[in-house]
Amino acid sequence: MKLTGKTAAITGGTAGIGRGIAEAFLAEGANVALMARNPDKGAKVIAELDVGDRALFVAGDVMEQDQVEAFIDKTTAHFGSIDILVNNAGGAGDLAPLVDLTDESFDQA
Repeated sequence: MKLTGKTAAITGGTAGIGRGIAEAFLAEGANVALMARNPDKGAKVIAELDVGDRALFVAGDVMEQDQVEAFIDKTTAHFGSIDILVNNAGGAGDLAPLVDLTDESFDQA
């Protein structure tokens, strides 16, 4: 197990690429903390992963700094540290060259 004893914090971790990354890290022995907006879906994913306290879900929106800070705080409180960050959450927003994006569009992307 290559990642035994390591902890990964994954945003957007309850579906798609984020969930796949979580499953791969768990298979390699890591602990995972998942952040996403839907608490019901988060609870369901944690139950489906069925790895006991090696997986943690924290509801939150990455667009809200206080919620990201709470995710980090709860993850370190549960696992002791964070070794790997996976910034997977996000959206496309306005698709344009960087120089043409408004500040608001840049922040949302």
